[in-house]
Amino acid sequence: MQGENLSFVTGTQAVVETYALGPDGRELVSYSHIAQAQIKSIDGKAKWFFGTCQFLPIDWDEGHM
Repeated sequence: MQGENLSFVTGTQAVVETYALGPDGRELVSYSHIAQAQIKSIDGKAKWFFGTCQFLPIDWDEGHM
């Protein structure tokens, strides 16, 4: 990281994306989805995660080399 700059900002200036879009451009996961999944049991979290991932596949012709 030679030559890189690091700067700090206040919490009110910080922004993090809290959503993920599916292949069709629609919102797939939002902050509220993540907050709801966070309170689930580990089995519930795994079920939610794998259920969400099933909406992410990309056609072979579109995303593979």
